[in-house]
Amino acid sequence: MDLRTVGFYDAQADAVDGRYAATSSTAAAYFGVSFVPGSRVLDVGCGSGRDLKALIDCGYDAAGVDASVQMRRVAEARYRALAGRITIDSLPNLATIGDASIDGLLCWAVLMHVPEESLFDTAFNLRRVLKPGGRLLLSTPLEGPAIDPATKRDEDGRLFNQVTPENLHFLLERVGFQRLNRWDTEDSLGREHRRWATQLFVLQGAGSRSLEKIEAILNRDKKDATYKPALFRALAELATSSYHAARWLPEDRVAIPLRLIADKWLEYFWPLFESTTFIPQKRGERPGCGKPVAFRAELEELIRLYRGAGGLCGFTVDYRSNELSLRAVKTHRRVLARLCDTIRAGPVYYAGGGGSGTFTYDVTTRSVVLDADLWRELSMMGNWIANATVLHWAELTAEISQGALRPSQVIDQLLAAPIPERDVGAARSLYAALAAKVCVWTDRDLRESFEVDHAIPFALWRNNDLWNLLPASRCANNDKRDRLPTRSLFKRRKDCIVGYWTLMREGHPDRFVFEIGRLLGPEGDTRSNWENRLFNAVSEAIEYTAIQRGVERWEPGRESARRRRSAPVHSQVAAAGESPGAHGLELILLDPSDAERFTTCVPFYEPEAAAGNFGPEQPAVDSHDHHAWIRVTGRRVTRDMFSIRVRGHSMEPLIPDGSCCLFRGGEALAGSRQGRIVLVSLRTGVDPETGGQLTVKRYSSDKVVNDEGEFRHRRIVLEPLNPDFSPIVIETADAGALKVVAEFVAVLGAEGGIQNG
Repeated sequence: MDLRTVGFYDAQADAVDGRYAATSSTAAAYFGVSFVPGSRVLDVGCGSGRDLKALIDCGYDAAGVDASVQMRRVAEARYRALAGRITIDSLPNLATIGDASIDGLLCWAVLMHVPEESLFDTAFNLRRVLKPGGRLLLSTPLEGPAIDPATKRDEDGRLFNQVTPENLHFLLERVGFQRLNRWDTEDSLGREHRRWATQLFVLQGAGSRSLEKIEAILNRDKKDATYKPALFRALAELATSSYHAARWLPEDRVAIPLRLIADKWLEYFWPLFESTTFIPQKRGERPGCGKPVAFRAELEELIRLYRGAGGLCGFTVDYRSNELSLRAVKTHRRVLARLCDTIRAGPVYYAGGGGSGTFTYDVTTRSVVLDADLWRELSMMGNWIANATVLHWAELTAEISQGALRPSQVIDQLLAAPIPERDVGAARSLYAALAAKVCVWTDRDLRESFEVDHAIPFALWRNNDLWNLLPASRCANNDKRDRLPTRSLFKRRKDCIVGYWTLMREGHPDRFVFEIGRLLGPEGDTRSNWENRLFNAVSEAIEYTAIQRGVERWEPGRESARRRRSAPVHSQVAAAGESPGAHGLELILLDPSDAERFTTCVPFYEPEAAAGNFGPEQPAVDSHDHHAWIRVTGRRVTRDMFSIRVRGHSMEPLIPDGSCCLFRGGEALAGSRQGRIVLVSLRTGVDPETGGQLTVKRYSSDKVVNDEGEFRHRRIVLEPLNPDFSPIVIETADAGALKVVAEFVAVLGAEGGIQNG
């Protein structure tokens, strides 16, 4: 919630309470059609408590949250029934509310105070707390108070984001809500220039919508050229990846800049026209004919300019980087002019039948205008619609060629990306030049080698924009593959991600600004706070893609943790060709509750991961960067405890090969280590038994003196318990030769119980 707005309500709580107490709850008129009798309803932003009291009076199991401490005070003072029912919490996070715990949500006159860049998080968390089939009743302004157009604040400093009811409808539907009804009403307090839109939604998950209009246009309209599939493909791709470019108009209409559609057409038709085989795109078209595709001559001239300069990819990089030659600029302008004329006079007018109104053209804003319902359909099903139109386009082209071409020949051209997946040279060069860098996902040092990872996989978005290219370790890049980062991982790594974006913006300013503009909309980089706006937009895009396409989520270490959870630890050791430990136990993958962390569960590290996490400059346990947990029973655990698997026979019989062991760092390392069993990180050598830098041994040290009894240096001895193995002796004056990471606590047996210790 906007802090200045909360500050206003804190300061004016008594006055606001008096105004609202003077009228009855307007929201109550909608309760009966919105919520199941007796169900659990949460009033989000309950303010003076008037509507929350009305919910209780109507028999609902109701509670409220509000960001203002003073509003809670006046609400509980006026209505005794609200005592203990109001929690200090706010949008977008609703941090105190559990997942799928609420039957109904009431958001009455509150969403207009949420910063626009936080609205997706708001929608996501409204979805998160509702049970499937739950209802959302919300009210937002149709007309509100006069505000400063630059700050979007009224004279009292309150934020009014000016997001329209139509835009909220679109936003909520994209995350799985379906609108059931809408009512437009006057202001209940009688304020002039105030009108309200009340909307009722049900949470049903992202489902299919009717495609009849799109199918009718593609399949039953006259098919003289491939312009209609090209239009729908462009709109579908824009609806799924550049949806912030849409302008929401009154009467449920949406405007899309014609220039964006034309840019898409250039990318689509370039490979078709560049092909050594002539690929006709309208009936009767053939080489040298009198009536070719309207923009073929201009686009072929641009293709010739880039024939030896990288083709479509070379042009795209130059265009986005503002590095076109003067001749290319002039040719490109002619191409765009012909493309815009063709789109406007062709499919925009004729789709659905000439002048049907399915699409119109707004000459003032140079935009294509369509029904909001159609835009929502394109947004919800855009990936499938785009794929379907590519197939339709290829089949129509084969038909136009009168059998000279097969659809498969055309599809190869239509699927050519403007910047291919492997063309990440600009990003790689910039990251390679950095003196120091870390993996964007794991924070591991990348001085020796790195890969360029697509935050949103190329297979999902076919996107090689610079904001989508981040440095990662080879292990993380290979493990992530075509999966999306989890929401928690992406948010946890925000500072690192934004840091790389800042460097990319400095290194490639024109291209970076161009590409984030496609994601953020027309004013993508002209306003302040671009970092947060871009981060929120990419986070939003990740969640939309995951919801709509059912994409698996990823965190570092999750794949191996999943495998470990499905089988006892000793089975995994045996599978690797090592002798099995005697202690099979299950790992808890990733997300025990906050109450379980460091009370009944501790982090589990693989030795390979531990070598990084327990490096010279890092603490033994990072509570934000472990990805598997193990349950411990039979003893109290503390925040400095963790578990790893100990391999080898040198510590038998106390620690059998392959055992999972509990260790403790922190205060456990205070005082003398003499005779204690410890986990040690060797910085100048390895354990000869395992070849690793980590070893578990009994620690002892003594002084080495010369013949005169003078101190020479300290000797550290790491002793095995098994007499068949030799100790590791470190005779050095260098105190940094090793690091004692933690003290051994116990071997964990089945179900995490204490076995030896």
